Amino acid sequence: MGNIARVCLVGAKGKMGTILYELMQEDPDILLHIQIDPHFNRVEGLKQSITQIEADERGLVNVVVNFTTPEATMESAIWCAEHSVPLVTRDNRLKRRAEKRTGAFGGKKSSDCF
Repeated sequence: MGNIARVCLVGAKGKMGTILYELMQEDPDILLHIQIDPHFNRVEGLKQSITQIEADERGLVNVVVNFTTPEATMESAIWCAEHSVPLVTRDNRLKRRAEKRTGAFGGKKSSDCF
């Protein structure tokens, strides 16, 4: 077994999130550590925003997966840029905008965004 991906899944209860959740459950190299979905705030253990990740949880996430709205993806991109965590999403432009907005990494190469 290789390195374990400790995932934060944003949009966990949406169409793509549901599919990704099921696929992640089948893969022994993926640990779904945090689930986020702003539309399901009553589901126990589900956060509404990536900004709700507590300091002690941040080190446990080594990748964020977000296939949601542009607004939620931008929020994830900013969080990922600030915490040097790779972001898997459908829009690379958001990562570049987030890095410019936060001034993250002082011109150094940041974590990947797919």
